[in-house]
Amino acid sequence: MNTLDQGTALEQAARKRIKDSHALDGDVDRLARFYREWASSYELDVGRDEYCGPAIVAELAGTVQTAYLANKRAAIAILDAGCGTGLVGVELERLGFRLIDGIDLSEEMAEQARKTRAYRHVRGDVDLNGPLS
Repeated sequence: MNTLDQGTALEQAARKRIKDSHALDGDVDRLARFYREWASSYELDVGRDEYCGPAIVAELAGTVQTAYLANKRAAIAILDAGCGTGLVGVELERLGFRLIDGIDLSEEMAEQARKTRAYRHVRGDVDLNGPLS
């Protein structure tokens, strides 16, 4: 298989994982298993589609802070629920937010978020569908 064919195969696999993620419903075990397996390639896969969601969310948080909150960004605590690999946390940090905590259903995704060093605390294996322990 030549390099072009390998690249095409990787792109197709990434598109399939993204499509499959959109088809997941509320089955917590299924969600956790899917994202556990996807954690190591998630950013590579979504980056292929020029994923701008994290930057948009961070810019929205910055706009709300500027318009409604007198506190400086570095003093505002933010919980990134469903932090995944930490893409939103990195963007929030870039905008000057410093008190960022993250939680995610998948410990493997949370581990990737920890590696960004954008978060104060990150906790994995958190299921927001039930009571928090």
